[in-house]
Amino acid sequence: GWASDDADTIDLQTLGDRFPGQKMSIRLAGIDAPEVSHDEAMSSLRIGQEQPGGIAARDRLQQILSEAKQVRLFVDPEGGTYGRSLCVLVDDGRNVNQQLVKECLVGALPFGERKKDIIDRNSTLGAESAAYEQRRGMWAEPFWRTYRESMPSNYRITNNTLARIDKLADDMNLGGLYSVMNF
Repeated sequence: GWASDDADTIDLQTLGDRFPGQKMSIRLAGIDAPEVSHDEAMSSLRIGQEQPGGIAARDRLQQILSEAKQVRLFVDPEGGTYGRSLCVLVDDGRNVNQQLVKECLVGALPFGERKKDIIDRNSTLGAESAAYEQRRGMWAEPFWRTYRESMPSNYRITNNTLARIDKLADDMNLGGLYSVMNF
């Protein structure tokens, strides 16, 4: 079985004889989804946690997974974040990570060293740029357009960081960016 709080994280429970009931949390590599409300212990540190497009992105990922005949995970053996394995999700031969970017539901998130990528960084960034230029999906939202226009092209912060009051309070630049994005 599986569950998804947002469109870049999936919690799995294995089936079958080999590892029955084993739980695993995965982070889809190379993408960053808008945040949705979480019922987790850190909710007191979150502000603006229902970001524009978060529910639509999560619902689309859930639809893709529900309709897929065969889903495969390609796990980065060296990568991980917050206890989650970095993965590329492939359903019926389609790279779901990149599909969500092409459908303008999530942004690209180049992470780590380029030579160790398990996802085609150039393709993902290119799909995001095309969606941004055409003002489609999340890139039609003033919130996300302000974010992208305010950040240097070679620098990214995660959408999770934008929803964390402790991170915003620690960095005046981030706090200012958040204020402008919500103006």
